[in-house]
Amino acid sequence: MEKLSASHQQQIKNMADERLRTKLVAAGYEEELVWSWDREKLISRYAELLLEGAKPKVAPAPVDPALERERLAFEMKNGKQSSRDVKKKNKDGKLSKRRGSCRKKKM
Repeated sequence: MEKLSASHQQQIKNMADERLRTKLVAAGYEEELVWSWDREKLISRYAELLLEGAKPKVAPAPVDPALERERLAFEMKNGKQSSRDVKKKNKDGKLSKRRGSCRKKKM
């Protein structure tokens, strides 16, 4: 810990125990082992990790296939709705596309 800069030391001391645990588990330590450590041990292990220059392992978030199908169906449904919203009936009863607001206005 003493080998770290003063700002790093202060940042580590200000970290909550939960955050230290999360970072250590992300770096590859066993979760059960990390939960058994007291605050001093958490701080010293995290300081060692920073000194080694190790970056936390970021695991990809697991994807639930059923949830992904629902999300896709929702996006497709909303995409079709928005294309329907673009069309409106003019005075003759015919469908016409709305003109975007980015068109130049006549003065």
